[in-house]
Amino acid sequence: MKASDLIAIALRLMALYLFFTALSTIVQQLQISSMALGNGFGSAYIAAVIVGLVHIAIPLLGGLALFRFPQTIARWLLPSDSDLPITIGMTSDELQTAAFCILGVYLVTLGIPEVLGYATWIVYLVRDGADSPYDLPETLLNGLQALVELGIGLALCIRAEALRQLLGRLRTAGVAQADQ
Repeated sequence: MKASDLIAIALRLMALYLFFTALSTIVQQLQISSMALGNGFGSAYIAAVIVGLVHIAIPLLGGLALFRFPQTIARWLLPSDSDLPITIGMTSDELQTAAFCILGVYLVTLGIPEVLGYATWIVYLVRDGADSPYDLPETLLNGLQALVELGIGLALCIRAEALRQLLGRLRTAGVAQADQ
């Protein structure tokens, strides 16, 4: 395995993280836009939509570039004399599976306290939160988003090998296999 291959794996993981960030940003920007519209800030609504689109487009475009061209970007990041193979005692498939699992652990670590926090707020708002400044539908939406994030993290932890195989199939889709 060359250094560029190793960095390409890390870039693909970063692309997945950027896609994940963009999805959570979409929900946040929808909430901000609806608050600006609900409060009667017409000009602020247009500005919030424009800023929101830019805020969503940056991680999406960055993730798309990292996911589509990881080898090219990896070669740009490395010095020209770094084509020597790296020996780490793992195959690239094992390394990619481990990286997906690590990303899943990261998401689970962030998701568990967030889900518990939203669950606590939801219980409070349902029981006696009539005078609360927090809105129950917004809290439910945020709790659902946190639950989906936790589910994605768990899926990455548990099914890292299957995801690696799926990415391998997607990468070679439409490419004719040489007969052996």
